[in-house]
Amino acid sequence: LGIRLLLSEQTYAATGLMRTLGMGPDQLQPLYLVIMLGTAAGAVLAALLFDPKRLTFLVIASVVLIIVGSTMDQGATSQTRPHDLFFSQFLVSCAGGMFLGPLMIKAVMPVLMTRGADYIVTFVILFSVSQSVGGLLGPAIFGTFQQYREHEYSAQIVAEIAPTDPIVAQRLQIQGQVYGQVITDPVLRNAQGIALLSQAATREANVRAYNDVVVLNTFIALAFLAWSLFQTLIASWKAITAARGVPAAPGTDLSPWISCTETPTPTASTTGTSRRRGSGTSPRARTPTRLQRMPRRWSPARGSRSRPKAQVRQPLPRPRPGRRIPVRRRSSTQDCRQSSS
Repeated sequence: LGIRLLLSEQTYAATGLMRTLGMGPDQLQPLYLVIMLGTAAGAVLAALLFDPKRLTFLVIASVVLIIVGSTMDQGATSQTRPHDLFFSQFLVSCAGGMFLGPLMIKAVMPVLMTRGADYIVTFVILFSVSQSVGGLLGPAIFGTFQQYREHEYSAQIVAEIAPTDPIVAQRLQIQGQVYGQVITDPVLRNAQGIALLSQAATREANVRAYNDVVVLNTFIALAFLAWSLFQTLIASWKAITAARGVPAAPGTDLSPWISCTETPTPTASTTGTSRRRGSGTSPRARTPTRLQRMPRRWSPARGSRSRPKAQVRQPLPRPRPGRRIPVRRRSSTQDCRQSSS
């Protein structure tokens, strides 16, 4: 949408200026031929330089060519002719043929990766609509701006024209002599001279207005270029940070080590008691565990031996089914003898 809007300067400003200066279709044919050759050259150049890593570069290069061509067209006068616009319009048309392919591929790749091929028709419709809207929005904006500036310049030029000025009086006399052999009345000749002077003032106002349109297009292109470079820098920074987030090689990870809470190893007596009392815990919970520590590593941040990174729990072998741990019991007779003694 943005680049299509920038390319509207070629179809509105350059062609409109030539028509304002009295150029007809016959005089504009060489200019149209140059524009066609520039579009073909841009498409061929984009095909030769095509690479998935160069898509952004080709789009930015197109914007740069538009800026260069618009800058060259800013000094137009009433004496400008089509051959004066050949090189600048060749650059602009080359940008128009260069950006379309890379921009479409750059836009369709995320759609295929995230949405799939089912949304390709929707993408084509949206892309076509955006290009059409950009092609219509550009002439609308430039035409409104050109009409506004033309009225401003016309009022300014007419305000500076005074019939009492010797230069203005001489100009009116020269223009009135054009109708000297047709109109004999000096008052009518003077009126015709004023009309011709008014037409010349309107022509100069239009030329200045078209120059302002070209300047406006240059500023829009500069803003678009700055935005594109900013987005490219953000994308590059995200790629760099994502590359830094890759897990490090074994032995080089300096992140805080994970520790595990130690649990005391149960003794045989407690195990036997729990089995004898018929505890409701599951056999897996009654199985004793033994903690095996990983070798300690040196931490450069603390400068000493730090806590172990991880602890591996290895369950002890379970006792065979039906095997009970013998526990010696004392009889009541033995208890009485011990109490009497």
